[in-house]
Amino acid sequence: LYSAVVSIDMFEQQMSYLKDNDYTVLTVSELATLLSSGQALPPNAVVLTFDDGYEGFYDLAYPVLQKNQLPGTAYLYVDGMVNGGITWDEARQLTGDGLLEVGSHGISHHMLPLMMPEEIITELIESRLRLESELDVSVETFCYPIGALTPAIARKVEAAGYAAAVGTTYQRGEFAIDDRYVLQRVMVTPAADYPLMFRFMVSGYYVP
Repeated sequence: LYSAVVSIDMFEQQMSYLKDNDYTVLTVSELATLLSSGQALPPNAVVLTFDDGYEGFYDLAYPVLQKNQLPGTAYLYVDGMVNGGITWDEARQLTGDGLLEVGSHGISHHMLPLMMPEEIITELIESRLRLESELDVSVETFCYPIGALTPAIARKVEAAGYAAAVGTTYQRGEFAIDDRYVLQRVMVTPAADYPLMFRFMVSGYYVP
């Protein structure tokens, strides 16, 4: 799952629902480990991801995760850390208790298919090194900026040493469903304000 625009009150209700109904919340790297080893997923498995590193995540969403002790994966891009997003110090606070995993969202947040091959490699490698250096964490997974990729770019992410990568949604059959480098997510839109819709989204039967 990843969130588009959800009010904090609704987000609190959604996270309480996951906690109260025995969902197993995994990080993206934990999901990648299970998929690569061929292990079965735990019952009611769900992954929570948050893109871009907006201040609203630091101020509003993360305290809710902390309150419910639900892990999440935050995808941060390097330029955003100094241009209006959360600061490096705030990011260090978020990762301090081990509840939040950080993944790379590139350096510039520009669409990778519009870049030259050498620029793509820089986005993949330098962003990971910078995040690991600044935050003293291991960065295992990648999130495609704007969800834009090609099959060749997915292979570049794999070659760069990431364990998995997440996108948004794509046409049926566009990518192999078992490709860890094109993990498709459900966008939690305001439609999820209806409790039955949110339950459908996390049921495993919902197809974007």
